[in-house]
Amino acid sequence: MYLLGVVMVLAANLPLSAQTNPDYQFSIGSGTVSPFNMVDLTVCLDSSGEPLAGWALGVCHDPAQLQIMMVAMGSSSDIANDGSAVDFRIVNIEPNGFQVSVLIDNSGIHTLPSGIGHELEVVTYAVLAPVGQVATLQFCDTLGQPPIANVVVQESGASVTPVQISGSLEIVPVTFIRGDIQQDGDITIGDPIALLTILFIGGTDELNCEDTRDVNDDAQVDLADPISLLSYLFSSGAMPVAPFPACGPDPTADDGLSCDVFTPCP
Repeated sequence: MYLLGVVMVLAANLPLSAQTNPDYQFSIGSGTVSPFNMVDLTVCLDSSGEPLAGWALGVCHDPAQLQIMMVAMGSSSDIANDGSAVDFRIVNIEPNGFQVSVLIDNSGIHTLPSGIGHELEVVTYAVLAPVGQVATLQFCDTLGQPPIANVVVQESGASVTPVQISGSLEIVPVTFIRGDIQQDGDITIGDPIALLTILFIGGTDELNCEDTRDVNDDAQVDLADPISLLSYLFSSGAMPVAPFPACGPDPTADDGLSCDVFTPCP
């Protein structure tokens, strides 16, 4: 029965008509993300037609912009087989995308019923693209050897081409809180101490956010910055320049300072 299941899924990917069936729809999420970070996107299925025995899907991207770190089984796939995970699932990851083939139940008894928002896969991408670019996630029929088409397999055994809704990721600047050197979401005495250590004792900022050290936003990190923090904390001095006290982008992004990661901000 297992071999029969494999044959069914592969047979579902013979050349198909370009016409799509609106009863079924694949979609992948969209969002915003900063360079050097990772983001999870969900591949979902909306179905109003016959219950499904399986599916095959592929999503392509520009390998200069994104790198796939992991393709995990979605919550619906994890329980589709009468509360258990699907019987057959093959994941193929290539530099420019991923492809997944699924058969729910080798015996053909259990199927995926109609419904909205079935979570099929969760894909983790690492962002390689710089700020200002938009990375497109597009369903494609070019992955695998031989290439496998995007299809759903109905309970009756018929292969149907679903509607396919692409996603995108807008690459945006890292948001941060100026003066929060320790990246704990708050300004305390530990922050000017950490900055003085970086300046004079050779300490390092492993998370590498130069912008948060530039407390007065004068495009350089020097003794004036920890002094400004100490004044704010203990002498009613001026607050750090925006973004402060909430997360936000650098209003002077062309100052030559960078911020790769700032963990307290989304």
